[in-house]
Amino acid sequence: MRGGSLEGIHDNADHGLLMYIRKHDKYNKDIIYQTTYHELFSFIKSRYGKDDISFIHFDESFIKDFHYYLKQKYAMEEIGRKGARSLHEIHQVLQQVASEALKKNLLAITPYKTFKLSKRQKLKKAIYTAFSLFGYEYLGKQTTVNLLENFIVLKHENLPQTLPRLISYNGTWSPYINQNTSIAVGSNYVWEITDKAAFKSLKITPSGSMVINRKVLDLDYGNGKILPGFKIRKALETNRVIIPWTHQWGSYYDFLIIVIGKLCRIEKAIGKKSFQNSDLYFSFRDQKYEMQILNHFCFKNIYDSKEHYIRKAESLVTANSLQLYYPSIHDIKLLRQKFLPAPIPSPSRLIFVNRCNTRKVSNWNELLPVLRAYNFEIIDPGDYSFLVQIEIFSNAKIVMGPHGAGLTNILWCKPGTAVLEYFSNGYFPPYYYYLSHLLSLSYGCFVDKTTQALDSEAFDNKKKDIRIDIDWLENHLSKTLT
Repeated sequence: MRGGSLEGIHDNADHGLLMYIRKHDKYNKDIIYQTTYHELFSFIKSRYGKDDISFIHFDESFIKDFHYYLKQKYAMEEIGRKGARSLHEIHQVLQQVASEALKKNLLAITPYKTFKLSKRQKLKKAIYTAFSLFGYEYLGKQTTVNLLENFIVLKHENLPQTLPRLISYNGTWSPYINQNTSIAVGSNYVWEITDKAAFKSLKITPSGSMVINRKVLDLDYGNGKILPGFKIRKALETNRVIIPWTHQWGSYYDFLIIVIGKLCRIEKAIGKKSFQNSDLYFSFRDQKYEMQILNHFCFKNIYDSKEHYIRKAESLVTANSLQLYYPSIHDIKLLRQKFLPAPIPSPSRLIFVNRCNTRKVSNWNELLPVLRAYNFEIIDPGDYSFLVQIEIFSNAKIVMGPHGAGLTNILWCKPGTAVLEYFSNGYFPPYYYYLSHLLSLSYGCFVDKTTQALDSEAFDNKKKDIRIDIDWLENHLSKTLT
């Protein structure tokens, strides 16, 4: 089931999995069956270029691949019962289909014999169910947009991007982009809520999540936490408050590309003067880069949502995120316009982005002499200020290193800069491939196959150290730099 091909898979299957679900008695009665069908169709079409699969391929390997696809699409978050996009509910449908197929001798063994949902996913399901009993409704992305329709101050359509199929230098196919793939990320929005009479209630939780009339909005990647927590927060009264993020998690990549990208979008939407006369309301993670970057915006006040609650505000301004791996094209342009200095005529610096915690280079002693021989600068971006990081990467001719948040700084690279990203086996997310595509960078990657990929997710390998093929790298650099 790897590499984007299936023997025996066929178009217009008469007795395929999708056809079975489409003809099921529950299809026209149950939105979960319809959602399962459409998600499966998108997965099979994007992964294999086909319209259906025969039941012989409806096995545990297929279920794991499909589960991984859904988790990435929903950005690791279940995004609401009302939108019928719960991983748990989709798997319930497929388990039912597998059980029926066994009885009809379409399957010899259920694909769910050993595949189990994680405790975390089951806990999320239980939490959503519990809160629904108290009248809360978890909205999906589109229902959130519909609810805020009357408050739009900016809308940008992002044109679909066609990504060429991605295969590593040593022959590993990307599980996401294993054929030429059209990425449609959706529309950017900025909303300013000024008419409080339109809602019976509007609350902002410590995570920054917005709850309107007991409807939990999906502004980012799934619904934010709505529990108030145990900490007593101070009351806040303000004229205009900007709420850019609804979660309490995030790396440097999430903060810069998503949060700061949205702030650039909001600044454009409401104007610089109104923007700087606004208060910022954000759930801080106590990272030194947060205030360092936010200070460039000159907000009137900055409040931590874990320390304050909004008792009164004349207007609330917020914006949406798109897909986790595929951020807004417009936001990327706005980030570069705001922070990038005048272009460098001929970037010349060779940068190796080092890591000190997870995903370190396991054969560092072998790699170091090669880096020195080619005059690479070995840097940990976290050791430098925000502006110095921009200066370093805007001057880069080559950037390489293990997958990690430090590579977010390719955002500042000049078109044509070479990017070489290293992955552990099985963990192969396309963050920087997509970003390189948007910025016209020359992207390549290499997968450490010395680590066994136990399944299509291989999250156990996410933090594994990475061994670099020294002979291949020396040969690659000699061709690239001569």
